[in-house]
Amino acid sequence: MRWFKHFTDNHRGRSIQHAIDQMGHGALSIYTIMEICAEKLEKKPDSELAGSDCVFSFHPAHFQSVLRMKRKSAQQVLGIYQESGWLNFSYSENEVRIEMPILLDLLEYDQKKSRQRRAVIAPKKRLEKNRIDTEEDTDKEQVDSYESTSTPVVKTPEVAAEKKSSLSAVFTPSNENELMQGMRKETLTRWAELYPDPDFLRRETIKAFGYYQNNPKKSPKSLRGWSQALSSWFERGWPRHVRQIQSVANAGLSEGQFNQIFEEVAE
Repeated sequence: MRWFKHFTDNHRGRSIQHAIDQMGHGALSIYTIMEICAEKLEKKPDSELAGSDCVFSFHPAHFQSVLRMKRKSAQQVLGIYQESGWLNFSYSENEVRIEMPILLDLLEYDQKKSRQRRAVIAPKKRLEKNRIDTEEDTDKEQVDSYESTSTPVVKTPEVAAEKKSSLSAVFTPSNENELMQGMRKETLTRWAELYPDPDFLRRETIKAFGYYQNNPKKSPKSLRGWSQALSSWFERGWPRHVRQIQSVANAGLSEGQFNQIFEEVAE
């Protein structure tokens, strides 16, 4: 078998996470094990595959070489996934025997078709089904909306377009006050929650504006650009600011001395 289905969120599954907890990312070698087993799985002419077809045998030296593992680690991987019900195995001096019926659930439905034909036809079937499901859901939402309120729901995509346009429009503040006044309320609120020190935000904004004023080629040209630039600036400066506060606190300085130090740093 050349390929089998594989879900992209497998790594978040309970079995995978348990295995990673046990032996780190070496547990992800289960996917290599599945591949070398699936490579040996061949569909019989005019017959369906059964669990008995999903029994595979490997020489221990070859098996360990493929996994880049020693015998103890390879056995540990198999043991973890045997406990989770993915497979059954036996390990001897001359043979590694693996039973993996789970591969039957991962077989592609159109194995005999060419890969190119699958790429064209299969997505169309899924898209057609999604289109029908979407239409049914839309009809149901319209009925529910009509029954719950007599006021029609009007969607205005122009609002989203206008919002996007305002973020991309040219924005060249002449000083740090204009810069902060031009920021969206949501952005200012988020910064206040992430960095709960108004003095820090004020000082870092002055520093950032001065830096970009002296480096016009690097200066943002839009509101979105300024928002992203300041977010990165604050994120880099906050850990240093916290360390300074801790150092001042540990030194037993007064609030006046504390403020004087920061005045000197700002200058």
